[in-house]
Amino acid sequence: MVNKFFFRFSLLISLFLISLWGPPQVFSSPVEFIDDNGNEIRVEKRPSRVVSLVPSVTEIIFKIGAGDALKALTYNSIYPPETSRKKIIGGFFSPSLTIIEKMQPDVIFLARFHKKVREKFNHGKYQLITIETNSVSDSYKNILLLGKIFNHEAEAARIVDEIKSQLQTVARKVAKIPASKKKRVIRLMGGSQVMTPGIDSFQNELIRLAGGIAPMLNKKGNIVTVTKEEWIKFNPQIVYGC
Repeated sequence: MVNKFFFRFSLLISLFLISLWGPPQVFSSPVEFIDDNGNEIRVEKRPSRVVSLVPSVTEIIFKIGAGDALKALTYNSIYPPETSRKKIIGGFFSPSLTIIEKMQPDVIFLARFHKKVREKFNHGKYQLITIETNSVSDSYKNILLLGKIFNHEAEAARIVDEIKSQLQTVARKVAKIPASKKKRVIRLMGGSQVMTPGIDSFQNELIRLAGGIAPMLNKKGNIVTVTKEEWIKFNPQIVYGC
């Protein structure tokens, strides 16, 4: 009788704690994948001290409901508003290695060009995960992957479904626009040179999905230079900055 009493009491306490804090943040099995730098990654448990150098990753982490794990980010991350409450470790192109080290993160999300960060912290103490978005399909993959890493898979799947639904709605609307009415759109990047995303870039894919005409420069890559002759030939009607 006493054993039954203690069993029921323990069960009630466990249910009460779960109702307060939710189920334990554990994986049924480790999350394993190849990141965008070609590294084999194995995440054993949900990260709790995260530094994100990639604004798109930062936004996804908040969107899936894992913002509590994010401890530091770059000043380029301005969405959602909750980013203002996090530690700033510099810019996307110039993160502070000193501040990152002081944060003692368990995971650092970075891009391929963050070579100095990789050289400094690629010694096993911190887990480095490279995540980049080069297409709409990449964005779906990354959202679902981050959902697994932070144990928010259901929320990640819901977000992907919402984006797909929105893009389908946009596609139905822009399909009615005659080719003669579509606008030539270019995104400007760079400082001393005129630069724009390449023909195969995620940004130009979005311009086309939105019903615009992206520059056809026959140059591939995330960032390519634009000559004066190419600019005059394309003759953009809509220009937006970085």
